[in-house]
Amino acid sequence: MTRELNAVLAELIGSARAIVDREVRVMEEAVMRLERAERSAALNRWPEGERWRELADDDFVRLKRSVDYLYEGEIARDATGRKVVRLAR
Repeated sequence: MTRELNAVLAELIGSARAIVDREVRVMEEAVMRLERAERSAALNRWPEGERWRELADDDFVRLKRSVDYLYEGEIARDATGRKVVRLAR
């Protein structure tokens, strides 16, 4: 990839990560404002740091997973030579 494209992708991924992280914080705080029974269910269902999932829809969960994967991944080539994102280890 060209250096310019890498810079654009890094900027896009960084911005998406910031938006997703901000929404996660808002949802985590909102869980704590739920009615007692709903809050207890959410606290028991999800570990700390994952309680936002109680309020998130499937699209947001997929978006967060994708952004996390891109943020933590690296661009490499697969067996056919196509560029793919691989999780950096």
